[in-house]
Amino acid sequence: MVTPIAISRFSLHLIISSEKPKEWVLSVVYNPQNIQLQKALWQDLRFFSKLSLPWILLGDFNAILNPTEHRGGNFDHYSAKAKLFSDFINENQLFDLGFIGSPFTWCNNQIGLARRWARLDRVLANNEWLSSFDSYFNRHLSRTASDHSPMLVIAKSNSNHKRRVFRFENFWFDYEQCHSNV
Repeated sequence: MVTPIAISRFSLHLIISSEKPKEWVLSVVYNPQNIQLQKALWQDLRFFSKLSLPWILLGDFNAILNPTEHRGGNFDHYSAKAKLFSDFINENQLFDLGFIGSPFTWCNNQIGLARRWARLDRVLANNEWLSSFDSYFNRHLSRTASDHSPMLVIAKSNSNHKRRVFRFENFWFDYEQCHSNV
């Protein structure tokens, strides 16, 4: 079940109810390019880290963390935003899920030396969310109609149901019961 809990100009927050974890928060973010508006969003998002629930954030953060996350142009363009973004991640004890695929999620679609690439989109989660799933990954898909790459996030949690141990006697018993009713 999905329950919206907050919406703003730059973020949407949902409570996801499932078997395991019972409840967790999904925040979808579009961070504006303006650094003052970014600061305001970082401040708003801090509230969700205090909920003591598993929390995952994903979307376009319009910021990178280090010089290896961009190609073309000058890092100075990103440096102030990178510092704010890094501080936000550290202060809220978030972890980057990493990715499979292209290292860059955005391209300005310019030609030649004007072309720039960056990893503006990502998935972050707190330790409670990471601990709630047995496996998870984030795949950067190919760009098609947008200057951003779509992301596919998959998280799996083994249920508490125990698998029945295969024994030939059990199989034969189930087979005979199934076919004796025909």
